[in-house]
Amino acid sequence: MKKNLFSLLLILAMTIVTKAQPQDTKVIITGYVTNPAGADANREYVQLMATEDINFAETPYSVITCYTSYSGTWETFAPVRGWVTGKIDSKKANDPTSQTTKFNLTKGKVKAGEFFYAGGAGKKINGAASTDISEKAPVAANQAKWIRTLTYGAKTWSGDDGIGGGIFGALFGNSEAPQGIVVFNTTNVTEATIPVDVVFFGTFPLNKVNQKKLYERIGGKELGYRICNTDRYSVSKAGFFAKGNNTYLFPPASSSNAAAQGNFYKLGGVYDIKSKRWTDPRNGAVIVAMTNDTQLAEIEKGKGTTEIRGLGK
Repeated sequence: MKKNLFSLLLILAMTIVTKAQPQDTKVIITGYVTNPAGADANREYVQLMATEDINFAETPYSVITCYTSYSGTWETFAPVRGWVTGKIDSKKANDPTSQTTKFNLTKGKVKAGEFFYAGGAGKKINGAASTDISEKAPVAANQAKWIRTLTYGAKTWSGDDGIGGGIFGALFGNSEAPQGIVVFNTTNVTEATIPVDVVFFGTFPLNKVNQKKLYERIGGKELGYRICNTDRYSVSKAGFFAKGNNTYLFPPASSSNAAAQGNFYKLGGVYDIKSKRWTDPRNGAVIVAMTNDTQLAEIEKGKGTTEIRGLGK
């Protein structure tokens, strides 16, 4: 009975919509591909949007991804340095796990309401054999704006500022374990830096052993991923994911869903640039099942696309 009650309370906590609160950021997270067709290396990516015109050469930002695995060769633990943990030892000699991987956004311009991308250097919409969405794609309508990419996997590589790397070939795990994406309004990130946007996806673990692989307090030190006030998280009582009520997770939720290749997860929501609040929270309700022929418009337009309210006013 107690176990069932705990599970019910946990589910309720995960479905809570945080009351609209200010979130002042020029960059928001709007979607992602965690498991493209074929190999993941160089093919995963994050879709973002500018809430106002931004020149990254003048106003640098950074994006960091986090990889989580409860067991196996690439098992991870509560991050000892938060989002800047980077490489950790794996169970395979000379092949560390890239628990967090950093992308510095320091070049390029984006207009308010415009989508842009950070991720693998492949720049294909759904794996190696799919539609070219690079800046020089042969079809103009498929020319996406890429601000930062990394070549990762097979050969030794490094995330920006040495955060992440090795020969590890993934930004995210393909299981129900929570994976994350965070945005900072600086490239000078430490474990104490507060982000400006953050999302996690997966299913929150019910057992305490796995919960402690996301957040753990050891002595007087908290090991975990810092959050900020968003449409889904609040720092009022806890400043870390997996602490307090900060357990909300976007899809994919189950291991079977996470293992399904070719899905683009639209986060949706409406962000008001005047109040700097989410008037409609993101929910990830729309999933685009991509093929090799999927076009860029299918992930940037239509149902479930994140919207900016107040442009041009």
